[in-house]
Amino acid sequence: MGRIFMQGLFTLAPIVLTIALIIWLFDFAEGILKKPLVFLLGPDLYFPGMGVLIIVVTIFIVGFLVNYWLSRLIYEYMEKLISKIPLIKTLYNSVKDLLSFFGKKEESGSVVVEVQFGEFRLIGFLTDKSPKPPIGNENEVIVYFPMSYQIGGYTLILPKEKIQPVNLTIEQAMNYILTAGALKKN
Repeated sequence: MGRIFMQGLFTLAPIVLTIALIIWLFDFAEGILKKPLVFLLGPDLYFPGMGVLIIVVTIFIVGFLVNYWLSRLIYEYMEKLISKIPLIKTLYNSVKDLLSFFGKKEESGSVVVEVQFGEFRLIGFLTDKSPKPPIGNENEVIVYFPMSYQIGGYTLILPKEKIQPVNLTIEQAMNYILTAGALKKN
């Protein structure tokens, strides 16, 4: 009886949690924009979902504009301003670097690597193939090892010959690492 309950729970939980997250994001976006939209357009023109629609359209417009010269200059100027604000610049640069790492293509070889330490093997992400002194030298690489179920990890400077490429995408490796191998995707 308990086993059947657990199977039902493990089947429904991801679906229910995903739906709950989508509803929460929808409510959050609507909560931010509903009052300004009702004020600007009036209650007759406002409809539920308009806030989410405006956010999605704004994201596409910003993505479109960043590809053009003038908007790129404005973007770079805004980044320079952000880089002068002490706490904000650290947070902004960290988020930007993290997103660019997980958004990059793996055209220049695998960024998912395996490192063997004695009898143990670790899966990590090759973050720098040619670090410069004082961080490393031409015979070394930088590999980041995230910790399972946590935000954090270890960055190691290793000899190049210690790493072996792994035939996994970044997403597959991250899923495996963050769940400690408990959840395997096909």
